[in-house]
Amino acid sequence: MKINKFILSSIIKKINLIKYPLKTKKSEALNKLNKIVLIVHKSLTKNDLKELFHFLLPNQIKSINLLNLPKKKRKVRKFKSSFFSNVKRSYKKAYLTLNSNISSLFFFDTLPTVINEG
Repeated sequence: MKINKFILSSIIKKINLIKYPLKTKKSEALNKLNKIVLIVHKSLTKNDLKELFHFLLPNQIKSINLLNLPKKKRKVRKFKSSFFSNVKRSYKKAYLTLNSNISSLFFFDTLPTVINEG
């Protein structure tokens, strides 16, 4: 199969917009149900993800759901008596439902993971 250079460069740009797979207790439970949870860049759309995974994993993706999470305010203590509010950035989650059980995906094994116990 011959691949156009333009298509390949757009695929590489979209791969770079995927930040990391999320590893929490909830996402591990979803992995058993053939779902993968990814943290992606805010500019990535559902059509971009469909194109990307149609190229990487043909006929393996059943559905894609996106979730925009809002900004969160945090209190940061700089001195004993004063608090300053700080803002945690908003981000986007992508839930990928797979057609069949794929035990280890080459693509997701290469991405750095973030472990949260929440």
